[in-house]
Parts: sequence; C-alpha cells; structure tokens
Amino acid sequence: MSVELSGASVEARTLDNGIPLRAAGGRLRGYLRFADRQAAVAVAIHIVSLAFAGVVVMWLNRRQWFFGDEWEFVANRLRGAGRALLAPHNEHWSTGPILIYRGLYAVFGLRSYLPYVAVLVTFHLLATHLLWRLLRRADVAPLIASALAAVFSVLGAGSENLLWAFQIGFVASVALGLLHILLVDHDGPFDRRDRAAWGVGMAALTFSGISVTMLAMSGLVVLIRRGVKSALYAVAPPAAVYAVWFVWVGHEGLKHQDRGVDLVLAIPTYVWTGLSSALERSSGLPGAGSTLVILLVVGLLVHHAGRAAAAPTAMAVGAVLLFAVLSIGRSAQGIDQATSGRYVYIAIALLLPSVGILLSHPAVRPAPRQAVVLVIVGFVLLNGLGALRLDSRNQGDREVQMRHRILAAADLVSSRREVVATLPEPMYSPDLTVTVLERLLRDKALPVGLHIPEPDVLAAAGDLQVALVPAPPSNVGGPVAGRPVITGVGVVVDRDGCAALTTTAGMPAHAEVRIAAPTAMPVRSVAGGELEVALRSADDPNVVGPSRTFALAPGETSWLHVARIGPMSLTMPPGSRLCGVQAAPG
Repeated sequence: MSVELSGASVEARTLDNGIPLRAAGGRLRGYLRFADRQAAVAVAIHIVSLAFAGVVVMWLNRRQWFFGDEWEFVANRLRGAGRALLAPHNEHWSTGPILIYRGLYAVFGLRSYLPYVAVLVTFHLLATHLLWRLLRRADVAPLIASALAAVFSVLGAGSENLLWAFQIGFVASVALGLLHILLVDHDGPFDRRDRAAWGVGMAALTFSGISVTMLAMSGLVVLIRRGVKSALYAVAPPAAVYAVWFVWVGHEGLKHQDRGVDLVLAIPTYVWTGLSSALERSSGLPGAGSTLVILLVVGLLVHHAGRAAAAPTAMAVGAVLLFAVLSIGRSAQGIDQATSGRYVYIAIALLLPSVGILLSHPAVRPAPRQAVVLVIVGFVLLNGLGALRLDSRNQGDREVQMRHRILAAADLVSSRREVVATLPEPMYSPDLTVTVLERLLRDKALPVGLHIPEPDVLAAAGDLQVALVPAPPSNVGGPVAGRPVITGVGVVVDRDGCAALTTTAGMPAHAEVRIAAPTAMPVRSVAGGELEVALRSADDPNVVGPSRTFALAPGETSWLHVARIGPMSLTMPPGSRLCGVQAAPG
C-alpha cells in the first residue's frame, strides 16, 4: 500500500534506506515527516530553479535580435485581418504568435528584443512547471522531479527554442498542451476541468501544428483512464475547430512532395534519429543516444507504474508520433532535420516524465542511490547550461552583426541615398525589404543611437548599393571623366574603356576600382564563373566589407550596377572583360 502526503507517495513496505517497516507506529510517523520535509525542500528547489532559469535565459538573450521567420511576421502579419491572421506560416496555424507580435510591436516596436523574449521565457517557465507537476503526479520522487525540471529549464540541446522569440509558437504549444493533459488526466465523469481543457486545446492549436500531437496525447490519456467515449468527447471540439481552419485556409501550407513508398520507409529512421539525438544531446553523452533509447523502452516495458503513469505513457508515445508526423513533412529535407534543437526541446518535454518514473523505481529509492542519481542529473544540468551559454554567444555574435547591418541599411534608406537592390540583409532576413524598412522608419520602430562598425556599414551598402543586372539601367551614365578608375596587376584598359583582366594558370583576376558617380559597368566572362565585389572604406584602405558573389553566365554580358561612391575590390574569373572604366592617370 502507499500513503499520500502533501503530494508525495511513500511506500509502506520499506523505508528509503531499505529497512523493513513492521509497524505503523513512531517509525512510520518519522518516515512521513521525513517525506514531508523532502517534498517541501523539493518545492523550494523547484521555485528557485524556475527563478534562476528565468534570469539566466533572459540574460543569455540580451544580444539576440529579430531573425529569419520573424521578418515574415513583421513584413506581412502586423496589419490586417482575415488571411493575415489565419493563413498558415509554413504549415502551422500561427494566429497566437501573430497576435502576440502585434501587441508587442504596438508598444515596443522593434526597439528592443527583450519584451518578445520575455513572452517566450514565460511560456517556457510555464512548460517547466507543468512538467514538474506531471512528474509529481506520476509519483516521481520529489527531489528527482525538481532536478529533472531544472534540467529542462536550461536545456541547452533545445537552445533554438530558448534563444529565438519566434519559437513562441512551439514553446506555447508545449506549455498549453501539457496544461491540457493535466486537466484531462483524472478519473470519473466529464466535469469543469474537461470544459476548461476544451478552451486550452483550442488556444493551443492556434500556436503551431505541434499542438495537434499534444492534443492526440491528451486523447490517449483519457482513453487509458476513462475509455473511448470520454476520449472522443475530450478532443472532439478542439479537433473540429482545427478541421474547419484546415479546410478553410490551413491546407495551403502543405508542402508538395513525393508521398510514396520512400516517404513511408523513411519514417522509422527519422523517428529513431530524432529520439536518439534528443537523449544523446540532452544527456551530454556522445554516442549514447541509441543505448539510452533502448534502456528507456525496456525500462518502460518492464516497469508497472499503474494508472499514475497514464500521462507519461501517452507522452512517450507522443514523442514517437511527433517524429513520425515530422517525417512526413520534413524527411525530404534530410534525416538531419530530426536532430534540430527545436524538436529536441519538444521530445525531451515528452520523455521526461517516463525518465522520472524509471529514476524513481523502488530499487533507486534508498537515499544513497538517490543521491547518486541526483549527482548524475546535476552533471546533465551543468552540461545543458554550458551548451546554452555557448549557443547564446555564437548566435549573439551573428545577430548583433545582423542588427548593425539592418540599421545601417535603414540609415541608407532614410538618407535617400540611391539603392539598386531590394533586400537589406538577404542571408538571414529574406522577407525584409526596402519597402518594409521604409514602413518601420515611418513607425519609428527601429532602435536609434547605436554605434555601427564601419565593416557593417560597408556590408549594408554592398547589399543595397551593388547589383548585377541583365540590362543597362537607364538612370546612369556620364562623361568619360566620370568613369570608374581601375587599377591592378595585369589590367589593361583599351581606348573603348574596356579592361581585360589577364591572369596566369587560370587563376582569378583581381582589380581595384574607385567609383566617382553611380555607374553600371558591362562585364563579360567567356567561360563564366563568379564575380566577387567587396566595398572598401574611403578613409582606411584596410577596412573592407564582406564580399558579395554574383554568377556570370558564360559568354553573356551583364551590368555591374554600383551606386556607392568610393573604392571597391573585384575578383573575376579568368578571361573576364570589364567596360565603362578608365585607367588611373599617369
């Protein structure tokens, strides 16, 4: 038998140290007092770990900025109703994140990223706390439950979901999905908890397609505890709402790909890769992923945890279902997609209750053995915190530079200097255009007063003021004296203003060009190849912006359109010819 005390379940057959309990006298009361104190300590540890994780994750996000898909929201979803709110982002229903971004933009613009991160961290801490509640409900030892929740709170292997505010969609789906499971995880008839779960489930579905898997797990929990009829009743209203959205507009987000035998055969590999990668990366044990999956599966098969394990069982099945569903839409992009940090985060959330049950097995309950488990979990926590810190540093370096380039591009646009391209930062922000930048400037939504290093200014100019076009622009030209001046080893300019760039042994040719006025220079390569352009500082020749690369078609003439005044470096394929230039005087 077991005795329930303050949420803790203690075995009446043995003490934690393995000594038989032969009477229900003072020793039992002492054991219950010990269990009560242990539970209280575990609650305190959980609260402290939540506060610690909140501060740490916010601090590690201090250098992050808007990135990738966020610019699609900024460009297309901040205004309007109907499709702007309901159309899928990729295949995901994203009305929830869109509304959050609209509200934050109205108050903060894009002047600071931290308000957006604060919402992400709030959902993450909610998910962490709900996981802790599920662990305790599943009769996991109090200290182990708090330790596992702390590991999840700083899960470095899932850093993509902790260092990118756009992942509000996935993180909120996990948090609201766990809340839905907690609400329906009970015996007895349908009651107000189930009615509340309807609303939570409908809200969860508006954040991402991950909520569909979470809803399926809730249905399985009810099926285990209350039967088929109750399970259908629990999930039918949210499922009906999702079906209406999908038929109306959601199906437009589906990617067209071969859905034949190859797709089906790829599912087991995708599932195995996803599960093993999640456990390997989260544990910090290289090469141990497959072994950990096998140990977890065998442990769950031989361990009988009773009805308390309905939710953990359903969630473990949900982890398999997660990667199976992802395989249908993502396997065409390669099996490595299954190892993405965004999916590791979700998989660990789903597997953690099962891990907790196994670590709370009666064989592990004695205090010395439990202490060993806690030490191991502590090392896993430190590994996750270290990985999270490293990813924060690497991503911060990239996103600080990206922010500088976008703000330098905004300065170009606001100063009305000529631009010849439309994408201020094409590598990581393809949805951000000059038109969107103009709107952000009108809204006064961008930060001001930041020092921007000159290499980033040159990078922004290279993206907006240099282009390779198939026909000569109509708005450039001028006298010979205004032509660009070209210099370089082996560069010979003929009387028509064309420079032949000769090299030896088929090596690329290098030249320096100084632009005096906006120009378009015809360029041609017999064999084709890559043209590289790097802008240089007018004040310090050692300061060079990053190279931009353009493809030259064999034997065809293109025009290098440059609007920036100043020097630049060219690297061209062998046998190239650049016209519209002049040699340096003397």
